[in-house]
Amino acid sequence: MPVEATNAWWKKCRRGEMSSEQVERALARLLAVGVDLVPSALLLTRAARLALELAHGVYDCVYLALAAQYGAKLATADDRLRRSAARLAVPTWQP
Repeated sequence: MPVEATNAWWKKCRRGEMSSEQVERALARLLAVGVDLVPSALLLTRAARLALELAHGVYDCVYLALAAQYGAKLATADDRLRRSAARLAVPTWQP
């Protein structure tokens, strides 16, 4: 997740939507939140199965596998991923 967030901020910086200083501050804040990070390798088998079953990308299915494994709500703004989560009865977080 930190890699994906940082990549999204990098894209925003390239488009002029964020400064490099803002990217660095956002990353520092993200890392300071204290979110437990789970190695993706532990989730890949389940994520690959879900990707094949749902015809959905492995990157997204890693998050779906994580939420399913821990009984957590999936936080996503991706409607397609939200529908996939609903198919698996994985609840989604709504702000």
